[in-house]
Amino acid sequence: MNQAVWAHLEQLPEREVRPGVFLRILVGQRLMFSAVRFAPHAIVPTHHHPHEQMGIVLDGELELWIEEERRTLRHGDMYTVPPNVPHGAETKDAPCLVLDVFHPLREDYVRLF
Repeated sequence: MNQAVWAHLEQLPEREVRPGVFLRILVGQRLMFSAVRFAPHAIVPTHHHPHEQMGIVLDGELELWIEEERRTLRHGDMYTVPPNVPHGAETKDAPCLVLDVFHPLREDYVRLF
């Protein structure tokens, strides 16, 4: 792929990847955006992957844990997750929208679409 890609968030296909967790992705050559919409009381259990990850909360509130550190994140809060570091997230009573960036590409996500 040697061409630019243009997209609008709401026009990208959305997949539910676990109960209450919905994903839209935009894939480049070496990195990808992952827009994650969390319903209230959604949980992403502790996991790890070989990808570097960073994100920003665009709307709502999210409780995120990276290794043993747990924080409540709100609009504008950002984070990084180094490769292979355990992390997870959950929402409480309100929905949340997060934009994650991954490098290299998460082929498991790409295959969903």
